[in-house]
Amino acid sequence: MTELSALPVQHTLDIAPPLLPATVLRNDAEALAAAQELAALVRIAEVSLREVDHGLIEAAQAMGCRRWHIVWHVLLPEALPGIVGGFTITLVTMINSSAMAGAIGAGGLGDIAYRYGYQRFDTQVMLTVIVLLVVLVAVIQLGGDRLAVRLNKR
Repeated sequence: MTELSALPVQHTLDIAPPLLPATVLRNDAEALAAAQELAALVRIAEVSLREVDHGLIEAAQAMGCRRWHIVWHVLLPEALPGIVGGFTITLVTMINSSAMAGAIGAGGLGDIAYRYGYQRFDTQVMLTVIVLLVVLVAVIQLGGDRLAVRLNKR
């Protein structure tokens, strides 16, 4: 059931990057990074939904639950910790991509670290940006992991 439902979205997102220059994002690098990370998030969500115990789905079907009831009350609550974990990984990867894109002129923290830190030999600016990025990633990772543990009902 879940295997076939995500395939059209995945294939659409795989071919979307060449079409993205017409988006509202500031530049092509941001649009490309967003499309790639969204495709990864869809794949992670599909795997999380596929890993739900089939016994729970069969039990809900045996009780006469409709398809949407099974999706909302069985599949999503059971898959939510994996989806949150995947979203956390995706968000951290987007920060990584944003910092790297900034180093080649896309703007953001990577651009600040490169222009004002590396090119002007201002070690303090460069280290401050690096510490900010590490703290940002650590806060997102810890928050996402704690939320995933809290949502886990197993």
